[in-house]
Amino acid sequence: MEFAHVCGAPRWFALLRVQLRAAVVPIAGALSLAAPAAMVGAMIGEYLGGDAGLGAQLVQAQQALEVERAWAVAIEATVLSTLVYLGIGLLARWLTYTDTTTELTGAAPSGPAGRRGWRGRLEGVLRGLVTLAVVVALWYALVEGLGNSYLAKTPDQVLRYLFAGTGDGPQIGGILGDLGETLFDAAIGYVAGTVAAIVAAALFLSSSLLEGMFLPIVMTLRAVPLVAMTPLIALIFGRGVLTVAVLAGAVTFVPTLVIVLAALRAVPKPAIDLTHVYAVGRVRAFGIRMVYAVPALAASARVALPGSILGAVLVEILATGSGIGNVVAISIGSSEYLTLWSALAVLTTVTAVLYALLSMLESTALARLTR
Repeated sequence: MEFAHVCGAPRWFALLRVQLRAAVVPIAGALSLAAPAAMVGAMIGEYLGGDAGLGAQLVQAQQALEVERAWAVAIEATVLSTLVYLGIGLLARWLTYTDTTTELTGAAPSGPAGRRGWRGRLEGVLRGLVTLAVVVALWYALVEGLGNSYLAKTPDQVLRYLFAGTGDGPQIGGILGDLGETLFDAAIGYVAGTVAAIVAAALFLSSSLLEGMFLPIVMTLRAVPLVAMTPLIALIFGRGVLTVAVLAGAVTFVPTLVIVLAALRAVPKPAIDLTHVYAVGRVRAFGIRMVYAVPALAASARVALPGSILGAVLVEILATGSGIGNVVAISIGSSEYLTLWSALAVLTTVTAVLYALLSMLESTALARLTR
């Protein structure tokens, strides 16, 4: 970037020929994550209200108790997702180039999170306030657009319910208690999924045969909707912590594996050659690679942690009957929509705060490692 600036290159040239070219590996990782997710999103939409497509086929198979047909739909979705995943990987390998530096592939953050001093912190606070104001405005616009005050609740109604309460007093205490259970379930799934992803990344990195053997299984976790997997997993593992770890961990496992594996493969070649020259063992060599992958691990947490929370809520709705998921299920069943909106508002707020903290952690780690 500095060389392009010294040579007088325009901004668009630096973006297209330098930054975009250097971002091939991260973009490929993002697309590898997004393509199966697009399949899942389409199937969930068809599952909930479509009359055609694989999601509708899955509903029809479940209603008719056609187990073979349901498995055929899952396998077809898995094959399609796997082919797209492999195609993106081949395209990324064709477009990538060999790095000639031992520096980290990322750069120190240049936004407010990467600036020191009161000015950077003030800018970050102002940006957070503006974001909050926009979210509240969109919330009001959504309620007005729905035009149904019975189903849709405004932010002021939610705040009054949480802190002033109805006849039973403030409801914030009970919802926070349920939120604690959901966050505990999500933490179990996130830790389990992250550990499994790092182990799988190490195995895939050391053996292309293992990657080829187990990649379809990985794609299955991403291609089959959790709504269809939850009853089966609950029957196998019960309705306790183990089911939460499996399902919430499955949501965490795939994005963490894809992002971390891409970062491990993008480690500069001179750094890898140095480990060979000094005859460093495989375990220690992988630890050196993980140093380069720390920013990617923090970035994957921003995707995986909200996903693990969502997975925990889904498990609570369909299997365990606890936490925010239980509040959501009871609220829908008894038409207590104010309780529903309040619980989801608290959950969304906490998730947004965690996302912001993870962004700060990523910026700090990247700035520290690129010194």
